[in-house]
Amino acid sequence: MPMCTDSNEIGTDASNLWTIDERLAFHDYLASDKTLKSMPITGSDSTRVPDLLATRLVGSPVLAAEG
Repeated sequence: MPMCTDSNEIGTDASNLWTIDERLAFHDYLASDKTLKSMPITGSDSTRVPDLLATRLVGSPVLAAEG
């Protein structure tokens, strides 16, 4: 997934995250290295920047972080 982009900005062929986890190929929204505040799906005012944020087709967010 290109850094500082989201799935609204790039095409589906611009990332190959399915090689890490096949479920990442099927998402509603996917973002990489953007602030939580800049993501339209979060409704957050936080300036924290996750490496990757994805929502599943069922609408539940998937968030993985160190620590």
